[in-house]
Amino acid sequence: MRVLADENIAEQVIVRLRAAGYDVRWARETDRGEADPALLELATRERRTLITYDKDFRDLVHQSHIPAPYGVILFRIHSAVPDTVKAEFVASSVMAWDSLPPGIWTIQIRH
Repeated sequence: MRVLADENIAEQVIVRLRAAGYDVRWARETDRGEADPALLELATRERRTLITYDKDFRDLVHQSHIPAPYGVILFRIHSAVPDTVKAEFVASSVMAWDSLPPGIWTIQIRH
């Protein structure tokens, strides 16, 4: 899976995915401050699944009809969950979703 990680994704996630052999482009390194529609376009152009905590991406795809043919994985994790647990959960979820069809997947952890 080729991944485009939004700026809000933790570095621990990026390190874990890269160590597992994933091709990860991290917006914090390469596309800092880029507008959300431009990131969706980049993900499409580079055939990447976008991972984010930002629900604006869900709205862009559903309401603005901006295509995301390689999918968006939106994580909604309660702020009380420790950062190390969040990072492990996000990385593991991306790896588990590797074989699923593209779509807008929302994954939540409630406290």
